[in-house]
Amino acid sequence: MASKNTKKLLFHDNLKNLMKQRGFSQMMLAESTGISQSAISLYVTGRAVPKAGELQRMADALAVSMDYLWRKVGPETIQESSYYEHKWRETERELVKLREALKLLVNNVSQ
Repeated sequence: MASKNTKKLLFHDNLKNLMKQRGFSQMMLAESTGISQSAISLYVTGRAVPKAGELQRMADALAVSMDYLWRKVGPETIQESSYYEHKWRETERELVKLREALKLLVNNVSQ
């Protein structure tokens, strides 16, 4: 069983890696979760660990499970992450298209 310090290291490494993959700065993650930037900094540097509610909000913002933030990343996890990252990017592209279509629709209705 992993020690508390090992789990903290896994968490902070996973958090940093996910933030980098998703393009989140500490401030962006703070704004999207309602967690202070100073608390995010403590989590990213491994000086503190979040409570369950904060962990859930970070997991939601980063589109992963809470468990994912705590577990050791192996080859199968990396493959799973690549799949979800691909789906994340597809969804972002679709969202951009939908926003543009909505703008056109609003402009046409208001004219």
